[in-house]
Amino acid sequence: MDIGPQTVNLKSHPLTMYSACSQTTWQLDRKYASFTAQYGVTDDWDKVPEQFTIRVDGAERLHATKDAGNTPGKVTLDVSNAFRITLETWPCYPYDPGFAVWIDPVLTAK
Repeated sequence: MDIGPQTVNLKSHPLTMYSACSQTTWQLDRKYASFTAQYGVTDDWDKVPEQFTIRVDGAERLHATKDAGNTPGKVTLDVSNAFRITLETWPCYPYDPGFAVWIDPVLTAK
C-alpha cells in the first residue's frame, strides 16, 4: 500500500493508505487496544464495488463493499489480545485510475 492524500466521496483525506488492491499484515504483539479507520474508494474508481476485509488473528472482523460516490464506512475493532491484523482489498484492477482507501487508520496503544 501507498500512503498519502486521496479524495473519497468529494472529500479530501490527507492521511490514507491506498492501493488498487492489497493484502497487508502487521504484527501487533498484543501491544494495542483498538484499531479504527474509515474505508472507501476514490472518486475516479470506475469498476465493480471494492471489497474491504479485516482479519484479526485469522478471524474475519469486517467484510464490507464500497463503490465510488458512497460515504466511507467506519470500523472500530478491539485488538487488545491480537497478535496480527490483516487489511485486504479486492478485486484487483491494476490499470483502473481509482484506489481502495483506508482513511485515518489508527492503532491505539494499551
